[in-house]
Amino acid sequence: MGRKTVVIPQQRSGSYFVNGQINDKSVSFIVDTGASSVAIPATAARHLGIKVDPKNIQVSRTAGGDTNSYRVLLDKVSVGSGENKIIRRNVRGGILPDMEGVHVLLGMSFLGDEIDFMQDDDTLILYDDSSSSISDSPNIDNPLERSAPSRSDSLKFRMQIQANIQEIGNDCFPDDPDSIWNIQSIELQDSGIFLVDTRPVPHVGYERIRFHLLTPDKDGVIRADCWEYSRWSPLFSRM
Repeated sequence: MGRKTVVIPQQRSGSYFVNGQINDKSVSFIVDTGASSVAIPATAARHLGIKVDPKNIQVSRTAGGDTNSYRVLLDKVSVGSGENKIIRRNVRGGILPDMEGVHVLLGMSFLGDEIDFMQDDDTLILYDDSSSSISDSPNIDNPLERSAPSRSDSLKFRMQIQANIQEIGNDCFPDDPDSIWNIQSIELQDSGIFLVDTRPVPHVGYERIRFHLLTPDKDGVIRADCWEYSRWSPLFSRM
């Protein structure tokens, strides 16, 4: 089976809306790479007939602050249609009672590692290669020798960094759990390492921290620099 492609135009608001299904019932998604899982407002949950288990309550971090949510496992989630329908089974989700509207946030528990992204002008394109063979695998014996990622891989990497930056910052600076990690820029080096310039608020002893990432998560941090005296200085290294 070949590559599946879903093309999503950008709205005037800057969001990407796409129609899809949860458990074979129609829903409207907003693609949100900052959401770790599929986030469902209470109104949509009622439409889908999803019931929550009070024992599965957890605290979720949203753009509006921390809120309660209820963990659910979605049997089937899909976007697209026909031969280009992308389907995932057993997808992690959360019901957010305080979430307004009827749109479901399509987060990383659906997008995962097998769906590539590419932004072309005002269009977001999702590629599903899960059924295709991949020949250009990085050198896992020495990840520092890998080649720079493709354009679609680079965009996906950047989106994953944005989704994980809070966890990355908290893991590297556990004494400052209340800091919000704001990304200033993301730069790709020829080696395939991403330099992520951040500004934590409140600061963690330094106003700017630059992470060197091999992978877009906390385990991918190989080095961190701090900005002082108008230049970058090494802070720590994990090599």
